[in-house]
Amino acid sequence: MKKLTTVFAILVMAIAALADAGVGQIPSGGSAGIMGDDLGIRLAEETVVVELEKDSDSISFDVRAEFSLYNDGTGKSVFLFLPVSSIDYHTPERDAIMDGKNPAKETDRYDVWLKLNDSKLRHQLFVVRKLYDEDDIIAPEGRIAFQTNDGEKYALWPISRAADEDLNILNGWWEIWAVCSVDIPAGDSILRYHYTGVPSSSLMVSFTSVYYPLWSGASWSGTIGAGTVTYVYGDGFSVDDTFGGYSAPDGVAVEALSNGYRFSFEDYEPQPGDGVSIEVITKNELSYLSREGLRVAPNSDAAFVNGVESPDDYHRLVILDAQGEWLKLRAECQGKEVVGWVYGRNLSLRGEDIGGELEMVWSNPINFRTEPNSSAERVAGCSTIQPGYLLYFIERQGDWLRVLFQSHDTETPCYHHGWARWRYLDPDSGEELIYIESLF
Repeated sequence: MKKLTTVFAILVMAIAALADAGVGQIPSGGSAGIMGDDLGIRLAEETVVVELEKDSDSISFDVRAEFSLYNDGTGKSVFLFLPVSSIDYHTPERDAIMDGKNPAKETDRYDVWLKLNDSKLRHQLFVVRKLYDEDDIIAPEGRIAFQTNDGEKYALWPISRAADEDLNILNGWWEIWAVCSVDIPAGDSILRYHYTGVPSSSLMVSFTSVYYPLWSGASWSGTIGAGTVTYVYGDGFSVDDTFGGYSAPDGVAVEALSNGYRFSFEDYEPQPGDGVSIEVITKNELSYLSREGLRVAPNSDAAFVNGVESPDDYHRLVILDAQGEWLKLRAECQGKEVVGWVYGRNLSLRGEDIGGELEMVWSNPINFRTEPNSSAERVAGCSTIQPGYLLYFIERQGDWLRVLFQSHDTETPCYHHGWARWRYLDPDSGEELIYIESLF
């Protein structure tokens, strides 16, 4: 118990930088960090490969990292921490979608292996969460609450204890970190990190920023000598599963690969919040029916599909078509795949009204077509998408997106769905023109 208390005390000192982690980002591992004052240990080189895989239910990561360390003094006993993942328990709707599961109980979703110079390290998973409610500062048994110098309040506790907490306490964004105590000898050492994970939040929205934190590497002595972080597409993943490209801080170079992205840097000092990320597409299966079930035809007098009226019996909704105020969907209902119609206002997307996933940012209208090619017919009744329109993403094929949107010039929610080019790459100049961007 003495060692655990020490971990808590040092973690409180080191955790203030958590405020810079972006909401909506899923850490795919993270740069190793060290707790405490400057101990004369430098991160000389960091080499990371993040392999992304995808199936019908989730996105998963396989992260392998090697950190070359140099200790310019005598052997030191330190605490290491590594970001592992994050979960969003933000709304009752998402709780319902997750069937009320507490992901802290699903520790088999996060497997972490750590080695120093080929000796296996023992670690513990911690939950770290920012507190927003004044009353939240009073921590229940087994949880530690504290306040940083800038007034931000946080709570942390071992994930094994978090599994026993009331689910309501966990509402909000919280991080999962691996923490361990290790003796680092003088001279050169190699820290190896292998992490596999299936984040529960990977299907919360249509677009997820897969994020590798670099800011935690600032805790070592001096700058990071050199490093590469490479995202590669594994089983079930392709270039059409990415959208919006990447993000990287100043001082980090980016190279687009045929099967991913590579970020590289030299003599780099991470700033608070620094990290690299690529934006990946999940699915629109988390749309849900809010008032009634699917009908066999697009009118309010039509019968319910298979006589099932309750909206709670329909899952994995996929938009197939639009007709005026009605949307045609495919869904799972009581173990069977069904197709039916819903009045547009009875369908909620991501817990919000339709729209808000994408925005048409080009200054002029762009063509709206029935198929993903420039020779296809334009959509009847809505041949163009106007600047500023909010769009709901359905799928991507290369430079084309299939989207749904509501007309701005009608009083009733008249929906249209079809294909629009989201970017154009000039074959001569290489200039890239962006027509549609994600709002995520």
